[in-house]
Order: sequence, then structure tokens, then C-alpha cells
Amino acid sequence: MKLWNIVNDHCDYEIEIDNRTTLSGQHLVWHHLITSIDDFFNNKHSGVKIFEDGQPISKNDWHCFYIPFDAQVQLDKITAKSPLKDIQSAAAEQIAYSPFFQELQDVWKQLEEDLQLLNQQLKQWGIISTLMPFSEKKMTDFISFRPVKTGLSPIEMKKLLLRILLKKPFDKKTLIIVELPEIYASDSELNGFTALMNKAVEKGYKFLFVTQKLHVGSVNYYCKGRIINHALLEQMKYKVINELPFHCSEEIYDQAKEILLDCVDNFNFMDSLKDLSTNDFELLVTIIHVILYNLNIGSNIDIQGLKPNLRKFMMSYR
Repeated sequence: MKLWNIVNDHCDYEIEIDNRTTLSGQHLVWHHLITSIDDFFNNKHSGVKIFEDGQPISKNDWHCFYIPFDAQVQLDKITAKSPLKDIQSAAAEQIAYSPFFQELQDVWKQLEEDLQLLNQQLKQWGIISTLMPFSEKKMTDFISFRPVKTGLSPIEMKKLLLRILLKKPFDKKTLIIVELPEIYASDSELNGFTALMNKAVEKGYKFLFVTQKLHVGSVNYYCKGRIINHALLEQMKYKVINELPFHCSEEIYDQAKEILLDCVDNFNFMDSLKDLSTNDFELLVTIIHVILYNLNIGSNIDIQGLKPNLRKFMMSYR
């Protein structure tokens, strides 16, 4: 578990990151963050800076690939930046070993000789014609791809791109950013994508997900202008414990931490806390209230029904 601080002229974010990292909900906020991360790694003139546990990250030590929510790959015309470019080049190299390719080159040379008649006519204008060499590199222009079935769904396109990326040489740390894999995906399709991701993680790849459904690894939530995660709440533990008007064990704090993260995930503190059924209800509510205060997040916790001393304490934190 590590902390990444992503900084540019417009933002300063700190997220908890691991081999699997989730940015939960709040798509517009996270979209800005992941495009900043992609810009840092893939734009040599980027103004974004990323620090890992306080130390600047060297982008030269990393590969970063971004699979957006609307990812598309043109199959019939491969550009230099297409993820299929390496596969196209490999196909051309394989064809170049065929004896038919040598025969094709011989025929191509003969066709060039057939231009001599035309060149006799062109000399009066001071020019001659020639055929471009038919090389292995030129062969790539004639290799295109098509789906086995008609069209690819968004999750199928993401799986295609992921499989292509996993075929690339693993010579650096590699981060793969995936945006909203659940779009138009069934639970079984999403499970298949997760299984593919898990195999990649076992080989050393790191994943960063923006999702409203798939919670894996280190999970980051965005609530009222703050990014909240386990690491942040763990950093605050002893500060919060020292501010409480009662003895708070680490076990009780950890329980409050998990409840708070669940509340943040559900976007409603009041309804989530009302459903708590525990003898430590008053302690947990007070701990959560103090955490929210230290995060500069307004607390709408109902203090009616609490013991008078706790009500008075919580009122002082409003």
C-alpha cells in the first residue's frame, strides 16, 4: 500500500494505491484525475507531477496505458499509435518468411520493367515513373483486422485492449488505467474481465479502476471535496483517539473506520448510521463525528438520544 500525490496547476490529489486500486463513484472527478496521471506518464511536456510516499516518481521507469470508458480500436486502418500496430508488424514479418513473398517481390520488379514504355513518353517532360519498392514494411499497409463476430461490446473491446497490452514486453513497471468497465457489461462479463486482470496482477501489472461497481484492492472515495481511503484514516488514528473524551482502543477505531467508509460508499451518513446495531453505538458515532471534523467534512449525525456528555462534546466540534 502506497500513497500517490498527483499535482498540477488545478488540483492536488492524494490516493491510496496498490496492485489493484479503485476510484469509486464520482466519475467526473476521477476522470480528471486519471487523465492527469495518463498525461504525466505519456506527455513529455506534462505539467503534472506525481509523488509516491513523498518521493517524485520517474516516468522513465514506467509504462502507463489508459483504456477509457468509450475505448475503440479501428481494425481496418492501423495507425502508428494503434495498440494493434505491433501485431500488424509481426504479421508482416511472418509473411516475409514465406517463399510466396519472394515471388511477389520478383513479380513486382517485373512490373517496374513494364513501365519502360510509359517512361519513353514521359521523357519529353523530363520525368520518368517508378514503382515504390514492395518491402516487408510496405506489407503492413495491406494487413487489417476485423472482429470474428459483428461488432464488439464495450467490455469486449476493453478485454481485447487488455490482452494486447499484456502481450507487450514487460520491461518496466506497468500501470493500466481502466475507466468504467461495468458499462454495458453483465455480471459474468465483468467477472471474466476481473479474472483476466487478476492473472495480469500475478505477473506484476498494476491496475487503476474508475468504477461505480467493481471494488478491488485499495479503494478511494470522493466525498464533499475530500478523497477518503484506509491510509488517510489510518494516518489520523492517534490524532482522533487523543481528541476523544473516552478511552478508544485501536479495535474500536478500526471498526468506526470501516463503518465510515461504508457510509461514504453509500453517500448517506444518517441512514447508514441509523441501521447500526451495537453496544458501542455511541462510541462509534462519536469517533466518526471527530473524524469528519478533522477532514473538514460537515457532519449531519443526529446527536439526539446520546448521553449528555457526548452531546455536549459533539456540539463543540460543530
